[in-house]
Amino acid sequence: MRSRKNKSKTILGGAELDTWGQLPSDLIIQIIGILKYKLHEVRTCLHPINKHWRLVTGALVTKISVKGKIEFPVSYVAHKLNTVYVNVTTLRLAKLPKKQAHHLATLANLTTLQLNRTDTGDQSICELSTLTNLTNLGLASSRVGDVGVKSIGEHISKLKVLNLRGSRITGKGIDPLLQLKNLITLDMGGTKVNDKGARELSSLTSLCQLVLPQHTVGQETRAFLSKHLPPECKIQSR
Repeated sequence: MRSRKNKSKTILGGAELDTWGQLPSDLIIQIIGILKYKLHEVRTCLHPINKHWRLVTGALVTKISVKGKIEFPVSYVAHKLNTVYVNVTTLRLAKLPKKQAHHLATLANLTTLQLNRTDTGDQSICELSTLTNLTNLGLASSRVGDVGVKSIGEHISKLKVLNLRGSRITGKGIDPLLQLKNLITLDMGGTKVNDKGARELSSLTSLCQLVLPQHTVGQETRAFLSKHLPPECKIQSR
């Protein structure tokens, strides 16, 4: 689908929203009406609409997943979350273009933010460091490296789940993660984290699941971590 050429409107993918299994059709109507994009596909089952349902639907939405069929600007997503879908705590984006992360920095209610397989880099993560209520952050296969991880460790202390699989973190980026005392799940598979950096994770005594890079962290380090982390912590290599 082609969008209008407008440099002020960086475009994302399509929208799939979950209100107890139903899609709020008023959002789709507004996307079509305001932005005048063609709707190619909505992969959901629409609930029969009436005026009363449409009045309360915004308050019912708790999860929004932006994928690849309906296109609209990042700023539009943020605006709707701040004005209509005020109870949304979970946001998944298929794309987050450069210099657009600041639009999401105002979404203080978010507890889950999934930016897996996006072009999200260190600058974007630094801009999102105001989201201090996050407990689950997905950055798998992103461009986030040691600088971005440093920002996460310094500002988003409530994190319980952090997915850095295939990101650009190295052994030098481990130290800031040690500030995340509530971390339960940490995935660093497919990264360049080395033995020295991985051993530092032994101080994260709240971990229940740890995924280490298979090719840069050896068996001796995994044995060391098994000895120093809680017995219930499951350690894997990928």
